[in-house]
Amino acid sequence: MSLYGMMRTGGSGMNAQANRLGTVAENIANANTTGYKRASTEFSSLILPTSNGSYNSGGVETKVRYSISEQGPTTYTTSGTDMAINGGGFSSSPAPMAPTTSLALVPSRQTATETW
Repeated sequence: MSLYGMMRTGGSGMNAQANRLGTVAENIANANTTGYKRASTEFSSLILPTSNGSYNSGGVETKVRYSISEQGPTTYTTSGTDMAINGGGFSSSPAPMAPTTSLALVPSRQTATETW
């Protein structure tokens, strides 16, 4: 194993632990945020093929997973317009209606006074 291979493996491990620490910090920071779903970090080993009989040290890869499809807690609010969805699904909105008035859409790089 070369010195470069050892440094790459060590850097890969430190990067993986930094991702894990960042995920834990994000979960702690958003613990009381309404609607926040927890995140988790998954580790996997990278095994590199050997070449010319030499040993390759490999490394570690991380993936952060967000639990957006899990049921969150329902919380009581004082607003009469707040709504909670119970069960496995997302809410759908009705199909968009055809516009009844004509609006001029202005691209972001032009001003409303310019003519096309």
